Amino acid sequence: MDGFARKYVVIATTTWNILTDPFGFGRTIGDTVEDTKRAAFYLFEGVVFFYAVYAALLAGPEPASAFSDLPFSGEILGAVLVASTLLTGLMVHPFARWFSSRPTSFHGSLACFLFWGAFCLFVIPPVFAVLILGAQWLFGVLSLSEDARLLIMMAVMVPVFFIYYVGTICSWIGRVYGIEPVIAGIAIACSYALFMGAGVGIVALAKFVFGTAS
Repeated sequence: MDGFARKYVVIATTTWNILTDPFGFGRTIGDTVEDTKRAAFYLFEGVVFFYAVYAALLAGPEPASAFSDLPFSGEILGAVLVASTLLTGLMVHPFARWFSSRPTSFHGSLACFLFWGAFCLFVIPPVFAVLILGAQWLFGVLSLSEDARLLIMMAVMVPVFFIYYVGTICSWIGRVYGIEPVIAGIAIACSYALFMGAGVGIVALAKFVFGTAS
């Protein structure tokens, strides 16, 4: 029972630490197997949380998902989330390592993205929900046009997305690899470009092969 309590205290503490100091949290991430295991456990809890919410939505009178008729849709989405997080963490490492002068391993990048994957599940949705509810309350008090409402929402949400959402992972990668967050962002962008290019190439090759076969 004590072990169970300690695990969930760790989950609550980690979420609170990220929420209150999202950029400084990178100081707690190291380049070790233990850090990767700790981050993997945190992401596992995030996927469980995501699946519970997803299952609750599917159980409603009007399932709020385009995949509601797909068998094991929740499991598939969870698996895709974990796989994409692992793949991204591994792909970012060679680019970040190229910009860094530290003798780092892939565990640093992997741990960052595992923590960030859970961060996206635990922290980002509540933050955006609070912002949306606050905007709805403000729009109910003030008489504003649709264009003015859209501009206000964009003025708030866009900085939050790029600073709080994208900025966190850039800051964490930067701290682990000893590089500037901007350089870390370039490394992440390079890895995403490689990933997207590979995906497009695989799709084009598949169309060519199957098109020729038919």
